Amino acid sequence: MDNKKICPECGEANEISSSHCKRCGGELSDLAVPSEEGNDDEILGKIAHEIEGENHIDRLTTRYAWAVPILFIIEALAILLDSMQNFLSLSAELYWITLVGFVAEVGLVLVLLTAVRTLKKAIGSLLMIYAILEILLIPFCVFLAVWSMKVDAQVIFYAVWFYYYPITVLVCVVSFILSGQIINNYNGRLERIGWIILIYAILSIIYVFVYCIVTFTYSMPDEEWNFYDGIVGLVLNGVGLYLYFEMFQLLRPRRA
Repeated sequence: MDNKKICPECGEANEISSSHCKRCGGELSDLAVPSEEGNDDEILGKIAHEIEGENHIDRLTTRYAWAVPILFIIEALAILLDSMQNFLSLSAELYWITLVGFVAEVGLVLVLLTAVRTLKKAIGSLLMIYAILEILLIPFCVFLAVWSMKVDAQVIFYAVWFYYYPITVLVCVVSFILSGQIINNYNGRLERIGWIILIYAILSIIYVFVYCIVTFTYSMPDEEWNFYDGIVGLVLNGVGLYLYFEMFQLLRPRRA
C-alpha cells in the first residue's frame, strides 16, 4: 500500500504531496513523510528467507534410495568388526568383511552423487573426484584380503606407503575442499555432513603423519602399537559411523 500523510486532527489519510487535509483542512506540511525503509526490510527479509530455505537441505531424493538402508547396515557392521580387530586379534579373513564395508561406503557416496545433481550450487564434481579416489583404494583392500597371509610383510609395507597412504592423503585434500563448499553454501543436515567430513579428514591426515613419525622414530612392540592403533581406529570409526548415519538420514526412502 502507498504511503500516506495521516492528519493529526481527524485521522484522514492524504496524499504525500498534500499540504492540507482534504477533510478538515488541517496543516500537513510539517508532518514527516513516512519512510519505505520498513517495507524494504520486509522485502529483503523475505528474499533472504527464501534463499535460506532453498539452501536448507535435510532430505535429498534419488532413485537409488532403496539401496541406502542396505548399504548403511553393511557399513555399520563392517565398522563394528573393524573396531574389534586390533583388540581381539581376529583372523585375516576379516579383511573380506572390511572390503565389503568399503564397497558399501563407496556405494553410499555414489548414491549421494546422484542426489546432489538437483542442487543449485553444484558439488557433484568434487564428490565425483572423491568417489574415484575411494574406488582406487578398493584394489588395496582386495590385496589385503587375498594376499595378506601369503606375501612378505615388506611387500605389504611398500603397498601401504606407496599406494594406500598417497591416495588417502589425496582423499583428505579433496575432503577439505568438498566440506568447505558444503559448509559455505548449505544449511541443515547437508551442512552437518560437511562438518563431519571435515573432522574426519583432519583426524585421518593426523593419523597418517603420526604413523609416519612413529614408524621411523620409535621402535614399538607390535602389541603396544596394535593397542594405540585400535584406540585411534575407534575414534575414526566412530566419526565415520556418524557420517554414514547422517548420509542415511539424508538419502533414506520417503514414506508413502
